[in-house]
Amino acid sequence: ECTGYNDKKDGSGTIYGPNANVMLGTKLYAQWESADVPKLIVESKNAYTSKMHFTLDPSGVNIDQANTYKLKGGEKIRISPVGGTATTQMDDKGRIIMDLGEPDKAYYVISISMDNSNVTISGSDVIIDFTYAVGVNPVLNYFIMQVVP
Repeated sequence: ECTGYNDKKDGSGTIYGPNANVMLGTKLYAQWESADVPKLIVESKNAYTSKMHFTLDPSGVNIDQANTYKLKGGEKIRISPVGGTATTQMDDKGRIIMDLGEPDKAYYVISISMDNSNVTISGSDVIIDFTYAVGVNPVLNYFIMQVVP
């Protein structure tokens, strides 16, 4: 797949997108994406995603929608509270408990289904490290349940 154009063959020069203005005589080289770039497939989302961000670190690409996202090497999924901090922990079933400090004492239980992943807590945030083989696209399913005591 062609990702754009560059005035250097190795892609280190100026990037030109579609409909870009180019000076007459400038030689452009098509930039091609490798066919084996892994893609993260997000199959499900939940109504409570308005309470937290699902992003790819370090790029910050939002993955709050069910969709397919191109991965860069070493990217991780970060789940963080919207607009503040949270008390976040794992329960004995491996589910993530995120308490956003809401007045009604509601908290959120996040269930993650993703092969070859490791979930850790970092402050308010949840970090999901995952590994994948070339040609294998990881799949993320998550469900968020609100609990009002």
